[in-house]
Amino acid sequence: KELDDNLQSKNDLKDARVIAKMMPQGYYSIPREMTQIDSELRRGTAYRARLKEESASIQNRIRRWIDLYFPEFASVIKGLGKQA
Repeated sequence: KELDDNLQSKNDLKDARVIAKMMPQGYYSIPREMTQIDSELRRGTAYRARLKEESASIQNRIRRWIDLYFPEFASVIKGLGKQA
C-alpha cells in the first residue's frame, strides 16, 4: 500500500485499488487446502504448546510455594523430580 502514495493509512478504497493492481501482475497466492493429516498436526502442535505453557505455569507455582514454606528445599534436593 505504501508503494502507491507512501502513506501508511489504511482504508477500503485504497485496499481495493491495491488488490486490483496486484491481480493482473500475478502478485497473489492460492491458499492450499489442508489435508486431514495436516489439520491434525496443526491441532496437535497447538495442543502441545498449550500443555507446555500450563506445565511451566504449574511448576512455577510449585516452586513459589516451596520457596515460601520450605526455603531450605533447594539446598537439599535438586529440581522437582521424583525424589522431590
